[in-house]
Amino acid sequence: MTVPETLRSALAAHYRIERELGAGGMATVYLANDLKHDRRVALKVLRPELAAVIGAERFLTEIKVTANLQHPHILPLHDSGEAGGFLFYVMPYIEGESLRDRLTREQQLSVADAVRITGEIASALDSAHRQGVVHRDIKPENILLHDGRALVADFGIALAASRTAGARITETGMSLGTPTYMSPEQAMGEREITARSDVYALGCVAYEMLAGEPPFTGPTAQAIVARVMTERPRTLRAQRATVPAHVEAAIQMALEKLPADRFPTVAAFAAALADPSFTAAASTTLMPATGAGPAGPGGAMAGRRGPHTGLLAAGIVVALTLGAASGWFAKVQSTPAPDVIRFPLTVPTGLRIADGGIVGVPFAIAPDGRTVAMAVTYDSGTDRRARLYVRTVDQLEGTLLPGTESATSPFFSPDGKWIGFFTGAGRLLKKVAVSGGPPITLAEGTSLRQHGAWSTDGQILFTDAARHLQIIPAAGGRATQVPVADSQATYYWGEMLPDSPWAIAMRCPRGCGTHDLVAIHRETGESKPIVPGATRGWYLTMGILVYGTDDGAVFGVPFDAKKAEVSGEPIPLVEDVQLAADFGTMLTLSASGMMAYVPLTNAATSQLVAVSADGSERVVLQRAGAYANPRWSPDGKRIAVDQRTRNGTQIWVYDISSQTMTQLTRDGENQRPTWSPDGRRLAFSGSSGMLWMPADGSLPPEAVIEGPALSGTTAVSWTRDGKYLLIDGIAPTARHETREDVYAVPTESPRTMEMVASTPSNDQAGTVSPDGKWLAYVSDESESQKVYVRPFRQPGGRFLISTGSGEEPLWVGASSLLYVDPDVQALIRADLTLGASVEVVRRETVRDVRSYTMGSAGWWNYDVSRDGRDLLLVKPARAAGNANPIVVVNWAEEVRARRRPATATP
Repeated sequence: MTVPETLRSALAAHYRIERELGAGGMATVYLANDLKHDRRVALKVLRPELAAVIGAERFLTEIKVTANLQHPHILPLHDSGEAGGFLFYVMPYIEGESLRDRLTREQQLSVADAVRITGEIASALDSAHRQGVVHRDIKPENILLHDGRALVADFGIALAASRTAGARITETGMSLGTPTYMSPEQAMGEREITARSDVYALGCVAYEMLAGEPPFTGPTAQAIVARVMTERPRTLRAQRATVPAHVEAAIQMALEKLPADRFPTVAAFAAALADPSFTAAASTTLMPATGAGPAGPGGAMAGRRGPHTGLLAAGIVVALTLGAASGWFAKVQSTPAPDVIRFPLTVPTGLRIADGGIVGVPFAIAPDGRTVAMAVTYDSGTDRRARLYVRTVDQLEGTLLPGTESATSPFFSPDGKWIGFFTGAGRLLKKVAVSGGPPITLAEGTSLRQHGAWSTDGQILFTDAARHLQIIPAAGGRATQVPVADSQATYYWGEMLPDSPWAIAMRCPRGCGTHDLVAIHRETGESKPIVPGATRGWYLTMGILVYGTDDGAVFGVPFDAKKAEVSGEPIPLVEDVQLAADFGTMLTLSASGMMAYVPLTNAATSQLVAVSADGSERVVLQRAGAYANPRWSPDGKRIAVDQRTRNGTQIWVYDISSQTMTQLTRDGENQRPTWSPDGRRLAFSGSSGMLWMPADGSLPPEAVIEGPALSGTTAVSWTRDGKYLLIDGIAPTARHETREDVYAVPTESPRTMEMVASTPSNDQAGTVSPDGKWLAYVSDESESQKVYVRPFRQPGGRFLISTGSGEEPLWVGASSLLYVDPDVQALIRADLTLGASVEVVRRETVRDVRSYTMGSAGWWNYDVSRDGRDLLLVKPARAAGNANPIVVVNWAEEVRARRRPATATP
């Protein structure tokens, strides 16, 4: 290929580039002449997209690692720098060949050569490891052979990329590392890679030199990673009898799945290769050539404990069943059953899967099972909005879709070419092409509990803010409400059955004390129960209905989609699945039967902390739990908070002095408590509407509003004088609308409501100033959520307070507001002048809140003390385990195994 003229010109003062020698995943290498020293060199130039995300300063800092490594078997660094926007480094030009070239020519090396070359590589790596440097990308391509002597190349580039580019490497389409030689921990995206990872990679190279192929191969990168995580390599001596037992045992130990089971150093590995007395009888990594599959459902790692093992220890678990799900309940065939294997589905360093439990499920699988979409956030930086990350099964890393900021709850079109999603800000329903392009807005005013389903006839089913099912053409148009016989019931988690007029959804009768899975005729509104007590359901084209229950179990049952009727007995599939809000099972299925779910044990836990004005932090509630919506009592001695357990979300009161927790509510779902000004009562949002009760629990909860309740209520607050409760929702008289407004309910005569904030958009989270004259609230009239102030129960205009996005407003003193800007994850204070008009006289950042779990437009996940000096925040004690999703292949085979008749024992 021709040399870019810009590159040639940029380096002309020092190097004369002759020709391109080759190109790799991170750099292009050129043969050049070093003009100063009159010598031929190999000049490597980083790919422009990689150079852009690393940056010149960091690259030049990290590449110095190579300059300081001096060893006979390490290819030295001559020069490095930046010229004309190009990042480059220079090494000697070796006239010989790479180990890859030799293996391509000879396929297998003699045992003596393989052991010698492995020892020379180990000697180089040991020198680097003793200086704290891990190579991270040992492979035959990076081993050069000069006069038969091994030289290790490319120290520093993988280190620079992994330390600096992080998640943004994803946007270039590149990946770090080579799956064939990746250790399990590297394949899973572990952030701390140790020298034992190089031990594993060197073991792979040694294995390939003797066997003629690496320990694991496959048609795609994802398939290779699957085998790395779950299978055992075939034994060397079964393929090549001349391999000494001690050599096989040493390589066997180097290839152990867990780092702790490998050699502690590459030097120890090399010593074992040269020691005829070495044995590794305890190791079980290699397997006979007669059975290359995993040892069981857990594969080669079954029974092991560690950060890389087990479905429940891996974080948010994505179980993508890539095998044949058809004939799920069919009789066992005479052909051997496919193996059930599990392997990780990682997101790049610097990204994490968004916590979707509040608003839905943050991941989805395309109908054909080849693509996964996830809502992810950056681990660092000022922009913490979720956005869509898309990855196919043959990629180790995917891409972030531009324009999908604040995305939640993705779902695929039937052809897999589009992704529907919601935005937390503005409650918009949008779609975006998997291939990229600007997102298209389809609907506004969706439910906070977001979920969408795309039918084969081009319709999208979703729940609006009034908790009604709506259908909108995927091509765009007007949404129409699905008619239902019970207009007082609310509906969630809708799915449309293929080639059928029926949809299924979870129905909550008024009050939501119970719920069931029902079928609804999309045209007539006829409904019929399917599974009592079920939370949500998914229909698979093989004729199976999968459904969840509110204790976290998942079942499958034969189902007739045309009649919308169950036609068999259920079989348990999964236990202990985490629940989202409104009883939603944190699980998703593709049309082909691929499953993704979040184990209950991976739910995020947190503590309550108080943060003073000087930034000091103290733990207020030490015991970890799934806490939200903490509120200090007026005297500051107690905290009301809601806590999610496997039995739902309930209101608790924590006594700070005695350090005791008291559970106040037990039935339904109850959350977002707020104290009366005298501290005697708590009001909160319950399954049956707005409730209140004595703070000491002496009486059961009662309805605040006597008569038809608001629907879609998410927030509640109390005026300082105790005369009004501020709630938001959709009034019974406007049940077919999808907009929320803020209402004031007189506490002495709660039969009436007064609308105090109403626009054509959603208005939420009303809170009244201490003097009772001003109302602060959140509205999405400009698509993003912003904070406004207007007179409370008096005529007057509304005034914009937040410049960027704004949520969770709270009054501090007589004329200042705190609010959260979710786009930059900061708590902002706005000092106001309140009069004929409202002006912001000063706006300042009070605190970065990236280390805390904040709320949303419609509710508060923090509080401020009455004197304004301390903040009460929710701090993760253990983040949701979502760093390393696990892929499960052929989960349906486990179901078949449960149905097989027991074999009589002679």
